[in-house]
Amino acid sequence: LQLLTAAEPKIASAHLALGEIYLYSGDDKKALTMSEDALKISPESVNAIQLYTEALFRNQGKEAAKLFIDKQVNHYADNQLLRQYYA
Repeated sequence: LQLLTAAEPKIASAHLALGEIYLYSGDDKKALTMSEDALKISPESVNAIQLYTEALFRNQGKEAAKLFIDKQVNHYADNQLLRQYYA
């Protein structure tokens, strides 16, 4: 996945997969970077928003994660899946 994200930087799913691996293996800084990259590629992706929120929480704490998710829910107000995640 590292090679794929380097060779094909526009594939959001590769960044998400690698970000999840980093997050669940405890490498929170790399998880934040990968999820941020995925979010830049696909800003409306609920998976990218979720992963970035989790990584942000682990890196910067509850308030930073809450501010981010509040902004996303307001920006994508019609996205029911995002609203379910937020609830």
